Order: sequence, then C-alpha cells, then structure tokens
Amino acid sequence: MLFILFFSCIAVKAQTKYFIVRSNDKSYDVKSYTLKTNALYQIDKEIELFNLLTKSPIVNGTPMKMFQKDLILFSVLPDLKTDTNWEMIDLDSIKSDTLHFSKLSQLLMKSTHQYFDYSYPEQTKYFNAYKLVVYKDGNYMVAKNTLLQFFAIRNRPSVFNSVFGTINIDQDQFTVLDMLNYYDAKKLSDFPLVSFLDQYATFDRRRERKEFLSKKAILKGDTTYQFWTFVDWPERHAYNTERGIDRFIYIPNKGIIAGSFDFYFAYHAKEINLNWVKFLDNIYKERVLIADEYREE
Repeated sequence: MLFILFFSCIAVKAQTKYFIVRSNDKSYDVKSYTLKTNALYQIDKEIELFNLLTKSPIVNGTPMKMFQKDLILFSVLPDLKTDTNWEMIDLDSIKSDTLHFSKLSQLLMKSTHQYFDYSYPEQTKYFNAYKLVVYKDGNYMVAKNTLLQFFAIRNRPSVFNSVFGTINIDQDQFTVLDMLNYYDAKKLSDFPLVSFLDQYATFDRRRERKEFLSKKAILKGDTTYQFWTFVDWPERHAYNTERGIDRFIYIPNKGIIAGSFDFYFAYHAKEINLNWVKFLDNIYKERVLIADEYREE
C-alpha cells in the first residue's frame, strides 16, 4: 500500500511545510501499525504508528556498510471528540511548501544529538508542530493529532553511553521496578516517572533522560525488545511532549509495533475519566498497546 505523508511545521513567522513520503523511496522504508487504546486508557480509540526506517546509501551499486541507521516515528493520536482521526485536505493548497527528506533528516540529526557543532535545545519531540497526511482511497487526509519523534539505532554494550533518543538492543536489561528500587535504596525522592504527583519534583533532565531496555520476548516469530523512557513530567498545565512514546516495543527492520502515550491521555484525564490507579499500575508493570498482528490470543 502506498502512503503519502505530509507534515506541517508551526514556527514563528514560518510557513507550514509538508513532506511527501513514498513506500518505495530509496532513503527509507515505511512500516505502519494500528493500536487500540482501551486496554490502557479505558476509551475505545485508535493510534496509528508510521515508522520510517532509514536505508543505507548506495554507492556504485553497493550499500555503505558503515552507515548508521535511524528511525523516524510519526504517531497519529486519537481525536477524543469525534470518531475520526483524519480530515480531508486539498493537495493544491500545500503544493508550494513541500519539504525535501534532507530537511527532515536535519531535524532527526538535531533531535538525536548527531551534530558536533550544534547547541542542542531541550526539545526533541514535536506534537502537532508537524502534521501527518496520508493518501488513501483517492483522497489526501490530514491527521488531527500528530507526534513526531526520532531514534538513533545504536547497538552497543552498556559501558557505552546511550543519549536520549537512542534504541540500543545490546544494553543490559533494567526495568522500571529496578529503577524504583534504586530510588528507594538511595532514599531519593521524586521518582521521575510519577513526578506528576509532586508539584515540586526535580530531575536532571539533560543528563539522565534515557531509553532503557527492559526485556526481550518472542512475538509471532519475531524477537522483540521492550523499552521504557526515563523522563519526568515538568509541565503542569500543558502536554509533556518530551515523554513521547514512553514505553514501546521495537523489532529490528520492522520498527516500533507497540507503545504507550501517557503524556496525551493524562492531559485529557478529566475528559476520558482516566483511572489513575490503573494508570500508575501500567507504569510500574510497563504495559503497552500492541498492534493487532502481534497481539497474543
């Protein structure tokens, strides 16, 4: 199935930009999955994941073996007021603002700290700053809510540092409960994953943010790697976008096939009557929403 995706960038005095993604593009593969939200958030909606997996450049007919692969993830989050997550869009209205993949790659490089001469801001994820549009059934459809984030795929032993925005399947396994036990043993306060309970929580965000490998499993014949994101809740009256897809399952060459989006549903807790007891238990038990094709019967 051919998907055509576009993303709109909202910035000060900047025009909206769009990017076309094709399933047969030489720079990346597209893998998409659908998640049902009821298991975690007690509301019957859907989340759609679009993984863009970068390919090795080909030189003289041969892929460059030293090329570092990355993952661009677009998550279409549900519109909570209607039954549809998409709206029709007129392609002619965005024709003059098409963004080349190289520009998206530059944003990836910045968000995953791959430049040596760049002063990095704290922001690495973008909620509704880039809108996703797909071409299907003869129409162009724009997503009402789009989260854009990036991952560098770097597999190294734990002795190597893995900065925020890294998927590393070779690191040692360390669970949420392992981290909680560490905090308890050291008598540290303000456990970051539940810091929304504390008005004055503190967290060394620049140094400590990280995606931890939690466990490995076999699903439908594929080896899967589950991660959780060590990050806090700094925003009290806005989306905690930097949490992103805060727990997720990754499969090499297939992308992210499961996840959780606590930052989004916590913000809308009153609207959806969120069960906070279950919400906390989901964090400690590392529960995720799994795509139908990988759900165990």
